[in-house]
Amino acid sequence: MTLDGFTDDADNEGIELVFGQPGPDFLGWNYDETTSSNTYCEASISLADISDLDDMWFGWWVQEAYDNPPASATFNTSALLVLSDNAGDLDIETQLNAGGVLNDDTGTTWADGGTHTLRVVLLADSVAFYVDGTAVTQTNAVLNLDNGDKAVCGFGYTNDAAGDPTVTIDYVEIGVQQ
Repeated sequence: MTLDGFTDDADNEGIELVFGQPGPDFLGWNYDETTSSNTYCEASISLADISDLDDMWFGWWVQEAYDNPPASATFNTSALLVLSDNAGDLDIETQLNAGGVLNDDTGTTWADGGTHTLRVVLLADSVAFYVDGTAVTQTNAVLNLDNGDKAVCGFGYTNDAAGDPTVTIDYVEIGVQQ
């Protein structure tokens, strides 16, 4: 899916995609901290122009009211891989019950035209992050979801005033980790 042209060339225009059902009944795929097995969300994402990006995120978040414009730091509870500037620095970020964003660097710098495979795994009392099949070392960005938390997998970005970053999602896969 190529997202070129999904936003106007205006600062903070954005898009947010949820893979599954974000509604109150969670009719599609979601992760329930109380009853689900280790569940992953993985996507292969290509970015043509990093400099046109303000913020990009992929991973899990507990569904709540949408913010406009969307942004990775506005989720109450989340486990995300994030590009938070247009320099291509890929980080992991977690937040639990609006307690503040916890951040670790992945060591990956995303370049123009680059493609990376991102995976976020929710476990009963923790979260794990992978970039291109390699686990990311976590020091600060840890997460232990609350009992009853239901998370959905999603992707989003906001662009800067210069233009559209031309994002292509090659695939998204959600499943149970064996």
